[in-house]
Amino acid sequence: MSLRRNWTNKEDITILDKRVGLASLVVMMVTAVIILRLLHLQIYMGDTYSDLSKSNRIRIRYITPLRGGIFDRNGNLMVSNRPSFKVTVDLDERKDWTALAHLLAPTLGMNEEEILVRIRTGDRNYLHNSICLKSDVSWEELSSIETNKYELPGINIEVEPKRDYVFPGLAGHLIGFLGEINKVELEEGLYFDARPGDYVGKSGIEKTYGAFLQGRKGGRQVEVDASGREVRTISRLQPVSGDNIYLTLDLPLQQVVQKELEGKAGAIVAMRPSTGEILAMASSPTYDQNQFVRGMSPQFWKELVNDSLKPLQDRTIQGQYPPGSVFKIIMALAGLQEGVINEKTALYCGGKYCLGTTCFHCWKKGGHGSIKVHDAIVQSCDVFFYQVGRMLGVDRIAKYARMFGLSKRTNVCLTNEMPGLIPTSAWKLARFNVPWQKGETLSISIGQGFSLVTPLQIATAISAVANGGFVLQPQLVKKIETSGGVIVQQFQPQVIRKLPFSPKHLEAVRLALKDAVNAPRGTGSLARLNEIAVAGKTGTAQVVALKDPLRREKLEDMPYEHRDHAWFTCFAPYENSDIVLAILIEHGGHGGSAAAPIAGRILKSYFKCHEADLLTEAYND
Repeated sequence: MSLRRNWTNKEDITILDKRVGLASLVVMMVTAVIILRLLHLQIYMGDTYSDLSKSNRIRIRYITPLRGGIFDRNGNLMVSNRPSFKVTVDLDERKDWTALAHLLAPTLGMNEEEILVRIRTGDRNYLHNSICLKSDVSWEELSSIETNKYELPGINIEVEPKRDYVFPGLAGHLIGFLGEINKVELEEGLYFDARPGDYVGKSGIEKTYGAFLQGRKGGRQVEVDASGREVRTISRLQPVSGDNIYLTLDLPLQQVVQKELEGKAGAIVAMRPSTGEILAMASSPTYDQNQFVRGMSPQFWKELVNDSLKPLQDRTIQGQYPPGSVFKIIMALAGLQEGVINEKTALYCGGKYCLGTTCFHCWKKGGHGSIKVHDAIVQSCDVFFYQVGRMLGVDRIAKYARMFGLSKRTNVCLTNEMPGLIPTSAWKLARFNVPWQKGETLSISIGQGFSLVTPLQIATAISAVANGGFVLQPQLVKKIETSGGVIVQQFQPQVIRKLPFSPKHLEAVRLALKDAVNAPRGTGSLARLNEIAVAGKTGTAQVVALKDPLRREKLEDMPYEHRDHAWFTCFAPYENSDIVLAILIEHGGHGGSAAAPIAGRILKSYFKCHEADLLTEAYND
C-alpha cells in the first residue's frame, strides 16, 4: 500500500486549500503584528528612542565659572582662583563598582570602602548619572589616571577652579569660606543653578554676596563611545565669570591688625568715622579658609569645633562682652544732656560709694577726691559715674545707649551678628519676673552688670563721637564690578541717625577723651603718639566677681578664664578724625596696659603708611 497521498482527488485538494489558507492567515497576522510594532517603534516612539539613543552616546560636561575675586579698597587681590581637577565616574558606564574601587583606590590614595560609600551615598548629577569621587586631585593622581584611561571606562577628569585665599587666615571670618553644597541648600534653592558637588559660600562675604560672586555655568556637549570615553566635542557654551567684590578694607592695615592679635583671643575693628567704612576687622584666633576648600579630615574638623578658644567664632560681631569703662563715654553725654550734671559739677570719690549696706568700690583704693566730669573720664573714676547713673536711672541710661546703636544689630553685611544687650527695668521684669534694683543701676553705669556689646557696636558708637554726632551704617563693601570692569553696584555712606547732643557737650567729652590719652594722669597714655593727637578711653570688663573687691592679684597669678577683658577705643587725629579703633582682648587684664599699646602701634603704622594721603587731604581742605 502506498503511503503517498493522491492529491488529485477532490477531497485532498480541499484539505490542502484549507491548510494553505490557515498558514497564509498566520503569516499575515504575524506580518501585521511586526508592521504594527515597527510603526509603533518608528513613528509613535521614534522621538523617545532617538533621544535615548543620543543620550547613550552624548554627555553634558559642565564648566564651572571662575568665581569673582575679592579685593581690598585699593585693588589688592585678597581672594582668587586656582586650577583644579576632579575625578568623576559615570555610573551608567560602570556597573562593577567593587572592581572599580579596587582599580582606583591606590591611584586616588583612598581605601576601597571609602570609594564604594561615595558611589552608593553621594549626590548624583541629575542630567547624567555621575558622581564625584575626589576633588582637587594631585598632578601625580591625574597623570596616573590619564595614562590608564583606556582601562578605566566611565572615569572622567573634569577641570574646576578652586578658591585660593591669598593670605590664609587674614580677615578669615569677614571674608568667609566655601563648602560643598548640602541637600538642604539644594532643596531650598538658595543658590541659582547649583548642583550636587558645587561649592558655595558658607559664611562671610563669600555667603552674603554669593549671588554676585558665583557666575554662571557653561558646558560641553560631548560624544562618547561604548566605553564612555570622549570622542569629540559637539558644542560648547562658555561660562560667565562672577563679579568682583571690592571691600572697604585696607590690606596693609588689616595685616598689621591681624599681627597684633597673634597669640591672643580678641577682636579689633578699625573704621573711618566720616563714612562708616570698615578699614580693618579681625577676630582671633582665626583659621585658614583654604582648609575648607582642600577638604579636611573629620578629626581636624572635630578639633576645630571643640577648640576652647572657638576659632570659628567671629568675635567682632558675635562676641558679646561687658563694655566696662568705655561705657562712661555714653554716661557722660547722657548726664550732660539730661542736665543731672554740668561741666562744673563736682562729685566726691572716697574710693567707694555705699548704697544701703552694699558698697561699690572705685578702681583707685584711696579715691579721686572731689572730681568733675572731665577728670572723671580722664582718670576713669568709677564713683563719679555711680552717682551719675543713680541720678539718671536705668531707663534713661538705656535710652541714650540705644541711640548709639547698642542692644541692636548694626546690620553689617555679615550673617549671625549678635545684638548685645542694654537692660531696662521692663526687660528685667519680663526676663526674671523680678523688679529692677538700684544697685544694678550702679553696675551698668560703669559698663558691668547685664550690659553686653560687640566690638563693632563700640566702633560704631565712638565713630559718632568722633564725627560730631552721626551714627553711620558700618560698610564692608565699596563696590561690585563685572569681570570686564563695569560697575554693578557702588555703596555710599548711610546716616542712620543724628544724635541729640549739643555741640558743647560733645566737645567737652571729646576733649576729655583727648586728655585721657595725652594728659599725665590719663589711663590711655600708652596709646599716645608724638605727632598726632589721639583721643580714647580704656575699659576693663570684669569676668568674675571678686569676694574681696579691694584684692587685685597679679594677672599672671590668676586663672586665665578669671582675668578681666581689656578694652580700648579711640579716634585720631583729634580734629578731622580719619580712623576709629575698637580693641577687645579677652582676659587681657587692664585696658590701659593690654589694649592701649596695641592701639598706639596700629595708629603709628597706619599714619606712616597714609601720611602722603592725609597731607593731600589737608591741603585740599
